[in-house]
Amino acid sequence: MINPPPGTFVFQELSPTKERSSFNLVAHKAKQGTAKVTEYIIAYDNEENHITEDAIAQITLEQCYNYPNFSGAIKIPACLFSAARLSKLVGENIHDFPSKAINDKSLKNRPFYL
Repeated sequence: MINPPPGTFVFQELSPTKERSSFNLVAHKAKQGTAKVTEYIIAYDNEENHITEDAIAQITLEQCYNYPNFSGAIKIPACLFSAARLSKLVGENIHDFPSKAINDKSLKNRPFYL
């Protein structure tokens, strides 16, 4: 048995009790072991500006290649991975009310890199 190639989408419902639309994506190549499939649930769909599942899946795959610290694909979209890293950084290093930390001039004028 082999792993699915990077960029494999599965739109078929894997769980029969799902009420929302979802898809599964393998964005990266597994270097060792089994590739982990990530499930994405489309939580909201605006009827006026409907975006197809194919378009959402393609955007999601493209975001998996946009992480600045790695040249290949990562498991989840770069915006989600960066948000998780930023929240961990803030949670571990800022031990005060957020409004005080943001208004502090030493933090306000300094760039932080993830």
